[in-house]
Order: sequence, then C-alpha cells, then structure tokens
Amino acid sequence: NCLNDIGHKIDEKPPMPEFFAWLVQRVPAAFRDPEHCVAAVEYEGQVYGDPEAIDLKSKVVGGLRVGGELVGWLHVAYREPGAMHDFVDAESALMGSIVSRLGSFIEGQRLLQQGQTVLKELSESEGKFRSIYDGSNDAIMLLDEKGFFDCNEQTLKLFRFDHKEDFVKVTPFEVSPPFQPDGN
Repeated sequence: NCLNDIGHKIDEKPPMPEFFAWLVQRVPAAFRDPEHCVAAVEYEGQVYGDPEAIDLKSKVVGGLRVGGELVGWLHVAYREPGAMHDFVDAESALMGSIVSRLGSFIEGQRLLQQGQTVLKELSESEGKFRSIYDGSNDAIMLLDEKGFFDCNEQTLKLFRFDHKEDFVKVTPFEVSPPFQPDGN
C-alpha cells in the first residue's frame, strides 16, 4: 500500500531530496495506469521527479502546506489523454493523503533542522563562555541554593584547593573571611 510505504520511508528519516526522489518513483504505482503515470515534487525552487508531470493536462495537483503556508506542490499526471486517464475519486483521495503526509514530513524536517541550528549556536555560545570562564585571571565561582557547583582554575589557586571536586564540597561561609573589608 502506497501510504504505508510512505510512512515506512518517513520513519527512516531520509534527507528531503532523497525522500522526494523516492516518492516520485513510488507514487505512480498507486494509480490506475502506472505505466503512463508520472510524478513531480516542486519544493524550494527545485523539481524532483519528472518535470513533464507539471505541464501535462491530465493531472491532479496537491499543495504542500506547513503550518498553513504553501511550500510546494505534488503533481501526478498521465502522459496519455483519454477516459482511462481521468482521475477517479479514489485517486484524488489518495493524492490528498499523500500530500498530507508529505507536508508533515517537510514540517518535521524543518523542525529537525531548526533544532540542529539551535544546538550548534548553543554549542558555540557555550564554547565562548567556557573560554572566558576558564581563561579568566579572576576567580569565578558558580553557586545555587545548595552551594558551589563549579569554579575555574583561579578560584582553586585563590583558596588553595588542588581539585574542583574538593572546592564544591565547601560552603561560601567556609571560604569567606570572618570580616569583610567594610568591617561587617
């Protein structure tokens, strides 16, 4: 069944161009006359599959939508004109289901790509922070409501600790002077 095959292919998480190339080969077999049926996906200025499918008269076209935004088209067409090559209701319904799955796949791929971009930016930001934190000539200590949970090398030198694991076991009270410079 075409829809099951599409679902299984989506589960493999192929790159979009690979999925589109596979899809336009698989879809014609689901129509009444696969020998004369061609398919094409238009997405982001690219055509995947047989461009002839876009220009043929006997065709069914579905808009690919992501979050209500039209992002592309799926064209399925017959090369031969005639009654045998008019699309029946079942083929139109199948087309609607394919387009729906294709839109969901594109949305998932976009979300995955956005997530990867955010992770890359976060990693770069963490790298900059880590460089400043570790390279500082000032003692830097991180603490929360439970106490210290991290420090840099300068902190260890200032408080004469050999290991960070030892420093995070002490409380701020234990490393503070009995009196502050203002006398408190």
